[in-house]
Amino acid sequence: MKIRNIRINGIDKPIGFLMDEIILSFIVEDVKNPSFLKAQIIVNDENNIIYNLNDVTAFDHIKLDFELKVRTRYNIIIKLKDNEEEIEDYTYFITGKRDEKRYGRWIGVKEKILPKFVKEFECKKNLKKAIIHISSLGIFELFINKKRIGDEYLTPYLSEYRKEVQLITFDVTTYLQDNNLLEVGVGPGWYSGHFGGPDGKEIFGDKIALYLELHLEYENGIKDLIYSDAGFKVYNQEICFSDIYDGETIDETLLIKPYHLCIYDDINIDLIDRVSLPVKIKEIIPVKEIIKTKKEEIVLDFGQNHTGILHCKLPANKEVVMECGEVLQDGCFYNENYRTAKARFSVKTLNGGLYYSHYTFYGYRYIRITGLDNFNINDFESFVLYSDIERTGYFITQDELINRLYLNSLWGLKSNFVDMPTDCPQRDERLGWSGDAQVFCHTANYHMNARVFYEKYLRDLRIYQKELNGGVPSCIPEIFGEQIFTAVWGDAACIIPKELYLVYGDVDILKRHYDLMKDWVDYLDNLIRTNNKKNYLWNFGFQYGDWLALDGESETSCFGGTDSGYIASIYYYNSLDIVEMSSKLLGKIKEEKHYHELKKEIRDNILHYYFKNDGTLLIDTQTAHVISLYFGIYYDKEIIKNRLRSLFRENNDYLKTGFVGTPLLLSTLMENNMKDLAVKLFFNEDFPSWLYQVKLGATTIWERWNSLLPDGKVSDTGMNSFNHYSYGSVASFMYEYILGLKRRKPGYEEILIEPLYIRRLKEVEGSYDTKYGKIYVSYKFIFDDITITKCSLPYNIKGELRINDEIYKLENEKEFVIICKLKKHNIY
Repeated sequence: MKIRNIRINGIDKPIGFLMDEIILSFIVEDVKNPSFLKAQIIVNDENNIIYNLNDVTAFDHIKLDFELKVRTRYNIIIKLKDNEEEIEDYTYFITGKRDEKRYGRWIGVKEKILPKFVKEFECKKNLKKAIIHISSLGIFELFINKKRIGDEYLTPYLSEYRKEVQLITFDVTTYLQDNNLLEVGVGPGWYSGHFGGPDGKEIFGDKIALYLELHLEYENGIKDLIYSDAGFKVYNQEICFSDIYDGETIDETLLIKPYHLCIYDDINIDLIDRVSLPVKIKEIIPVKEIIKTKKEEIVLDFGQNHTGILHCKLPANKEVVMECGEVLQDGCFYNENYRTAKARFSVKTLNGGLYYSHYTFYGYRYIRITGLDNFNINDFESFVLYSDIERTGYFITQDELINRLYLNSLWGLKSNFVDMPTDCPQRDERLGWSGDAQVFCHTANYHMNARVFYEKYLRDLRIYQKELNGGVPSCIPEIFGEQIFTAVWGDAACIIPKELYLVYGDVDILKRHYDLMKDWVDYLDNLIRTNNKKNYLWNFGFQYGDWLALDGESETSCFGGTDSGYIASIYYYNSLDIVEMSSKLLGKIKEEKHYHELKKEIRDNILHYYFKNDGTLLIDTQTAHVISLYFGIYYDKEIIKNRLRSLFRENNDYLKTGFVGTPLLLSTLMENNMKDLAVKLFFNEDFPSWLYQVKLGATTIWERWNSLLPDGKVSDTGMNSFNHYSYGSVASFMYEYILGLKRRKPGYEEILIEPLYIRRLKEVEGSYDTKYGKIYVSYKFIFDDITITKCSLPYNIKGELRINDEIYKLENEKEFVIICKLKKHNIY
């Protein structure tokens, strides 16, 4: 018996997080006697036991009910026993500033420099603990006695700065000595740099500012407080330029001199305990190859498109420029698809040494180096940055193209989960588009435990929504205004909470985000009744529709051929359905009835307006028929299915779907007895297909089906990212159908395992780590139609395996193995 994945509010040993409640969870494995299994939870606050909970039998959601104090470490001891064995484990969390009064002041400098704030202070003997709360308008980096504090990057992350900014809390007790030097460098970051698209700059403000409180507590009970005020000094940094899009410049030859410190008492932004997961160096990628192009360029190839920062060792007295790119053209460096983003790291060295960017991040595979002729390949490494989320899903086959496609989807997540779900990490955008976030949410939560990450994003959406009278922005920061409230994108307000509920089985998720969901559909109800007097449909105003589908005016156009009013009305119906479901689960009977009636009204109008009496759908596109089947809106299901198959047949069984149709495509085909078509689409290798990208060397998912043309040329420079995760949603097909993980109840309390046996794959293996533990599945073709299938379930999940239309009940924590001859209709 063992305990793993102990989490507080879904986080491993959280420090300084915003806490409205305390939820403990952990996974138990190797359970011999589950009927006797119980836990005791003991909590102490550094001095005394303050909470004791006995006879706990469910370990995925244990509410701890005690009053929290500021800056306090709470140790949590878990004692687990059955009638044979007893084990013990522990975790802890440290509270932040909470609702305590503010002591510090916002400090800055008037000059257009990147400031470094400095404070020298003494520390008495017998220090018990030292906790610092720090924030900035911009991105900060904290040093005490020349040692970098923490392993996070891009703090205090992206917030709706017009409303709030996060306080990051560090325990710095072990860093202090008798005499101390505190230094904080700050760069513009998202706050006052070039951000928000090609024309965006200074979305929030034009200041760079610091807020800080250092709380010292001694063994004798005496407390000291150091906070940001006029007692700090400020200097310029060797980092003389930094920008989210354009990169960073370091000049070691600059004269470092003091500047006049400013006090900004006019900054009225709420300081809150942190809600963002840490962004950390999660992986390190070495240089795969040094390329000398026909243009005499020196280009580093890291072999993998990703998000990160370059760490480089440079000699003395050099001016070196390093530029980022995703693909090569004619074997030469290329980054025109970055548009106005320079994505450049420049260093002017004096003594030489190790260098990295401090206040920005980049998306790249290739680095062009100018100003450095001789160097060692080991002088450069790429430090991969993304939010500190845990891998939960694994999938591998004997087919290298499929393995690469799976990894491309995974790397799309890693590249775009940098504090918020961005659309892309490289060009002059990097915004939290809600449409991209929702279409990938289903897949993301297979790849990683993304619950806390997405809940922060939902919180941000809610902050903007309150200012927009219920409307949900298409991206955050919200840069377009009210006219860009659209279906599919705005419906993230309902789809993401539902998805999180289904994955993690916690109804409190729906409770937390109920107002977000409800206000969105109420806003749409009012919008439709105000603007459409003829019928209750959302068939007016701007919509993105089936974005980047291939059935528009041309293959390079942005708008697909499916009627946007049809899409918007169906997605409104779906959001109403989600709010109705949530109302029912939360016991809101009046609201449940109200949204049920609205849902029926819009469904009736969709059928009346978009369908013929004979059941034919008037919108004759692949996506239109896919969403009709997926959301269950039709007169005659067979008519829709038959026409959908015909539409594919007319296009030689190739897809034309975009952002709306593609994420739902394969699952819709699978659930409507078109498995053969789903498999064919999945394995297509010519344009347009997922494997077309792979065969052209993609290591992440492209924004467009034809981001590269068959000859390797870039199809378009205006809007063409080679690291856009949306079409990477295909990986859910691998988990749910090829592995066969069919969730029967929220949170995977019950599951049906029904693998899709595909001869081409020969061997398949994968797993998914639920809140109860790991589900494992593998199969292997021994002969032409004889397979060996293995699977296992963790403690506390009920499950069955279906093979050849027969059902086998699975036992917990015991591997089930079956060798059988497959029926012909079960092999693809």
